[in-house]
Amino acid sequence: MEPTGLIERAVSIELFAHQWGIVLFAVALILYRFLAGRIKSMPFIPTGLLLLYLALRLILSTMPEGSDGKLVLLIDVASATALAFAAIRVLFSLTVETWYWWRHRTHIPRITRDLVLLVAFSAAFLVILRIRGGVNLVGLITTSAVLTAVVGLAAQNFLGNIFSSLTIQIEQPFRIGDWIEYSNAVGKVVSIGWQTTHIMTFEEELVIIPNLDVAKAVVKNHSRPTKRHAMKIEIGVEYGAAPATVRDTLMALCRQEPRVLADPKPEIRVTDYGDFAITYQMRFFYNDFEVSPNLRADMMNSVWYGLRRAGIKIPFPIRDVQHRHVERKHEENEARRLRAEALSRLGDVPILAPLSKEALKDIAEKLSIEAFGDGEAIVHQGDPGDTLYLIREGSCDVEVKEGSGPPAVVTRLDPPSFFGEMSLLTGEPRSATVRARGETSVFSISKAIFAGVLASHPEVSENLAHALASRQLETSGVVGRIREEQERHASRLLIRIKTFFGI
Repeated sequence: MEPTGLIERAVSIELFAHQWGIVLFAVALILYRFLAGRIKSMPFIPTGLLLLYLALRLILSTMPEGSDGKLVLLIDVASATALAFAAIRVLFSLTVETWYWWRHRTHIPRITRDLVLLVAFSAAFLVILRIRGGVNLVGLITTSAVLTAVVGLAAQNFLGNIFSSLTIQIEQPFRIGDWIEYSNAVGKVVSIGWQTTHIMTFEEELVIIPNLDVAKAVVKNHSRPTKRHAMKIEIGVEYGAAPATVRDTLMALCRQEPRVLADPKPEIRVTDYGDFAITYQMRFFYNDFEVSPNLRADMMNSVWYGLRRAGIKIPFPIRDVQHRHVERKHEENEARRLRAEALSRLGDVPILAPLSKEALKDIAEKLSIEAFGDGEAIVHQGDPGDTLYLIREGSCDVEVKEGSGPPAVVTRLDPPSFFGEMSLLTGEPRSATVRARGETSVFSISKAIFAGVLASHPEVSENLAHALASRQLETSGVVGRIREEQERHASRLLIRIKTFFGI
């Protein structure tokens, strides 16, 4: 074979191998991109510009000899530009973006990233034009300056939004994830672009705000400098309720709500004496502005039940003035009906069996009815107590918490169940949390009521001790033990009952 033929064959083989090398490298990049999107341990590397460079080089390698020189030069400059841009993008990703992620645990703001890359890309493009393309940069820069002036005059708002975006990134009055208030919109910042800022409201509506307007307006940031936020709720209460009683009731509701912070301490203030009500303001702090609608609704719900349990009314002025005598008669009839119902229900409580009919009637006259909303805690595990509860309507979940784990529901109580007998008779702390399941009302018998009964009938304390001991042994599963065990337990309980009531 002639030397010329050997050379041509060697060149074609080398060219063939070069083309397949480009293809295999492109396939490897695509495969890596695919795996990096599914395996979190693999670092993500931007490969789009590298693939573009490989495609341009593949086109150049397949172009026949004698092709248009300008086209070849154009593709060569484009491939060199793509390679330079790819190198800058990969280097920026592996250094600046990686460092920012490890430092702040969030992605670098898009505007900052785009600005840095734009400057680097522009510098690289000008160098490639001068070296690979032989372009006169002086003339290009002069033309670009004139063009920039013309475009700037025609797009002032566009440029204003861009510079406002840069100001937002530099000063950072808010960040992605912050809750802000702009004009009449309150929402969570979901993106900050070159032209606009997007916020998502509580109603799941997307509000798009031009950055130029954001830079000129007053914006409230509810997430900075801290996530702690104050909430104020105003309630009108009848004039007959003592301020101290109202404050204690509302303060107890704040302490029972886990989302309300103990520090700073909640405050209850009298803010106004109106025509028919005294206005109180609840002021407390919570940690996450995002929960504010649900927290306000839950607190308003708890206030209604809490005031009702305390016997405090939220007045209706017209009804109170013109129809009070009708309402009073209805209340008296309702009270008689409830006393009769309570008397019949007291007979279902085994530990009250030793009491005479007169004593039970006395308790029925003095006990109170308390209403609870769904999810409200009637008693808390570990809290001191001195009250027995009989479930009148609804049902309750009994929760027990052990160690640092979450509380577990161990049983459900329905009418005519009762709980709190140990707290009533001995003052023992609550052994579980009892939480209302739906709308629930209970009969409440306090120590003060029972103290009057034992003062009039001290002889029943021993019978009560025996009844309580029997119930405790049954509850703990010690059924069938010898009678001496019950007697010893009853003796210990009798001492605790007499000590608690001072008998």
